[in-house]
Amino acid sequence: MRHYDSWLLSRTNKARTHRGRSKLSMNTKLWKVAHAYAEHLAKSGTLVHNPHLVTAVTKACPHWTALGENIGYEVGTKPSALFQGYWHSPPHKANLLDRSYREAGVASVQVKRGGHYVQWNVMDFANGCG
Repeated sequence: MRHYDSWLLSRTNKARTHRGRSKLSMNTKLWKVAHAYAEHLAKSGTLVHNPHLVTAVTKACPHWTALGENIGYEVGTKPSALFQGYWHSPPHKANLLDRSYREAGVASVQVKRGGHYVQWNVMDFANGCG
Protein backbone atom coordinates (compact mmCIF):
# COMPACT_ATOMS: atom_id res chain seq x y z
CA MET A 1 0.00 0.00 0.00
CA ARG A 2 1.33 3.40 -0.94
CA HIS A 3 1.97 6.08 1.66
CA TYR A 4 -0.92 8.09 0.18
CA ASP A 5 -3.35 5.22 0.78
CA SER A 6 -2.05 4.31 4.23
CA TRP A 7 -2.41 7.97 5.26
CA LEU A 8 -6.06 8.00 4.10
CA LEU A 9 -6.82 4.82 6.05
CA SER A 10 -5.01 6.10 9.13
CA ARG A 11 -6.87 9.44 9.02
CA THR A 12 -10.18 7.65 8.49
CA ASN A 13 -9.49 5.43 11.50
CA LYS A 14 -8.57 8.45 13.61
CA ALA A 15 -11.91 10.06 12.71
CA ARG A 16 -13.76 6.80 13.39
CA THR A 17 -12.24 6.17 16.83
CA HIS A 18 -12.73 9.81 17.81
CA ARG A 19 -16.46 9.22 17.23
CA GLY A 20 -16.66 5.85 18.99
CA ARG A 21 -16.46 3.66 15.90
CA SER A 22 -14.13 0.71 15.43
CA LYS A 23 -11.09 0.99 13.21
CA LEU A 24 -11.20 -0.36 9.68
CA SER A 25 -8.67 -3.02 8.80
CA MET A 26 -7.07 -3.04 5.38
CA ASN A 27 -8.36 -6.04 3.46
CA THR A 28 -6.25 -7.37 0.57
CA LYS A 29 -9.28 -8.68 -1.33
CA LEU A 30 -11.02 -5.30 -1.15
CA TRP A 31 -7.75 -3.56 -2.02
CA LYS A 32 -7.51 -5.56 -5.25
CA VAL A 33 -11.06 -4.54 -6.22
CA ALA A 34 -10.36 -0.90 -5.32
CA HIS A 35 -7.00 -0.84 -7.11
CA ALA A 36 -8.40 -2.31 -10.32
CA TYR A 37 -11.11 0.35 -10.35
CA ALA A 38 -8.68 3.16 -9.46
CA GLU A 39 -6.62 2.10 -12.49
CA HIS A 40 -9.77 2.28 -14.63
CA LEU A 41 -10.58 5.77 -13.34
CA ALA A 42 -7.03 6.97 -13.98
CA LYS A 43 -7.10 5.63 -17.55
CA SER A 44 -10.56 6.96 -18.38
CA GLY A 45 -10.15 10.29 -16.57
CA THR A 46 -13.83 10.08 -15.63
CA LEU A 47 -15.09 10.01 -12.05
CA VAL A 48 -17.99 7.55 -11.86
CA HIS A 49 -18.80 4.88 -9.27
CA ASN A 50 -18.00 1.27 -10.09
CA PRO A 51 -21.13 -0.16 -11.76
CA HIS A 52 -19.76 -3.67 -11.12
CA LEU A 53 -18.87 -3.17 -7.44
CA VAL A 54 -21.34 -5.73 -6.08
CA THR A 55 -20.22 -8.36 -8.61
CA ALA A 56 -16.51 -7.72 -8.01
CA VAL A 57 -16.79 -7.76 -4.23
CA THR A 58 -19.06 -10.81 -4.25
CA LYS A 59 -16.47 -12.67 -6.33
CA ALA A 60 -13.69 -11.67 -3.91
CA CYS A 61 -15.74 -11.89 -0.72
CA PRO A 62 -18.82 -14.10 -1.17
CA HIS A 63 -20.05 -13.57 2.41
CA TRP A 64 -19.98 -9.78 2.66
CA THR A 65 -22.80 -8.18 4.66
CA ALA A 66 -22.23 -4.45 4.16
CA LEU A 67 -20.76 -2.59 1.21
CA GLY A 68 -19.94 0.99 0.25
CA GLU A 69 -17.60 3.00 -1.94
CA ASN A 70 -15.97 6.41 -2.02
CA ILE A 71 -14.27 7.60 -5.18
CA GLY A 72 -12.40 10.81 -5.74
CA TYR A 73 -9.40 12.47 -7.25
CA GLU A 74 -7.00 15.12 -6.12
CA VAL A 75 -4.66 17.26 -8.19
CA GLY A 76 -1.43 17.15 -6.24
CA THR A 77 0.16 14.76 -3.82
CA LYS A 78 -1.47 15.62 -0.49
CA PRO A 79 -3.90 12.99 0.78
CA SER A 80 -5.17 15.52 3.32
CA ALA A 81 -6.80 17.47 0.47
CA LEU A 82 -8.67 14.39 -0.74
CA PHE A 83 -9.68 13.46 2.81
CA GLN A 84 -11.10 16.95 3.35
CA GLY A 85 -13.12 16.57 0.17
CA TYR A 86 -14.56 13.30 1.44
CA TRP A 87 -15.12 14.72 4.92
CA HIS A 88 -17.11 17.72 3.65
CA SER A 89 -19.35 15.60 1.43
CA PRO A 90 -22.20 14.11 3.50
CA PRO A 91 -22.47 10.81 1.56
CA HIS A 92 -18.69 10.27 1.60
CA LYS A 93 -18.44 11.17 5.29
CA ALA A 94 -21.27 8.74 6.04
CA ASN A 95 -19.23 5.95 4.43
CA LEU A 96 -16.12 6.94 6.38
CA LEU A 97 -18.02 6.68 9.65
CA ASP A 98 -20.52 3.88 8.91
CA ARG A 99 -20.62 1.48 11.89
CA SER A 100 -21.41 -1.53 9.71
CA TYR A 101 -18.04 -1.43 7.95
CA ARG A 102 -15.12 -3.31 9.46
CA GLU A 103 -12.78 -3.63 6.45
CA ALA A 104 -11.55 -1.39 3.68
CA GLY A 105 -9.62 -1.50 0.47
CA VAL A 106 -7.95 1.87 -0.12
CA ALA A 107 -6.15 2.28 -3.43
CA SER A 108 -4.91 5.23 -5.43
CA VAL A 109 -3.32 5.46 -8.84
CA GLN A 110 -1.18 8.47 -9.69
CA VAL A 111 -0.97 9.85 -13.23
CA LYS A 112 0.64 12.96 -14.60
CA ARG A 113 -1.59 15.18 -16.71
CA GLY A 114 -0.81 18.66 -17.94
CA GLY A 115 2.31 18.84 -15.80
CA HIS A 116 0.41 17.99 -12.60
CA TYR A 117 0.08 14.78 -10.62
CA VAL A 118 -3.46 13.49 -10.18
CA GLN A 119 -4.37 10.88 -7.57
CA TRP A 120 -7.38 8.73 -8.49
CA ASN A 121 -8.68 7.13 -5.32
CA VAL A 122 -11.12 4.35 -4.51
CA MET A 123 -12.12 3.39 -0.97
CA ASP A 124 -14.21 0.21 -0.86
CA PHE A 125 -15.80 -0.58 2.50
CA ALA A 126 -17.31 -3.88 3.62
CA ASN A 127 -18.02 -6.25 6.42
CA GLY A 128 -17.62 -10.01 6.25
CA CYS A 129 -14.83 -10.01 3.69
CA GLY A 130 -12.36 -11.67 6.09
